[in-house]
Amino acid sequence: MSHSAEHAALLVAPGGWQIGVDLEINRPRDVLKVARFAFHQDEVHALESAARESRQTLFYTLWTLKESFAKALQLELVDALRQCVFWNEGGKWQGRVPVGSAWRATVFQPRPEIFVAASWIGSSEAVSLQLWEWPPKRRAEWPVIAACAGAPSDVDAARA
Repeated sequence: MSHSAEHAALLVAPGGWQIGVDLEINRPRDVLKVARFAFHQDEVHALESAARESRQTLFYTLWTLKESFAKALQLELVDALRQCVFWNEGGKWQGRVPVGSAWRATVFQPRPEIFVAASWIGSSEAVSLQLWEWPPKRRAEWPVIAACAGAPSDVDAARA
């Protein structure tokens, strides 16, 4: 579960799955300062190189991915911020996560100011996520702004 302001996100999966979810509200902040402190140098460079108007979206995409994996892996947030590394290469999201099995993650933007990431470990197969909003309870169709999958970290560490 994750919450921010008056919003919450809940991810439910079958027993035995390692899952994580993060919800963040886009608030004005010095994203470069935060990234320089907590992110991998390649992610900092990507943020520095991004157009000013897209920097917040990139920051929250990276942050929610990392925090969702912190929860799935039961890592301290600062460890996940530094050890989980993501990048967009030619429009395709990729990443490196410190796990010994396959993983996947998706970042949604249900509203312009809301970012939600869901991650799961143990399967590289696509999973059909059911998205709901309430009240009242209704099916949701949220835009996907990032999706990535990876093999165990020793296989996909070539980027490092």
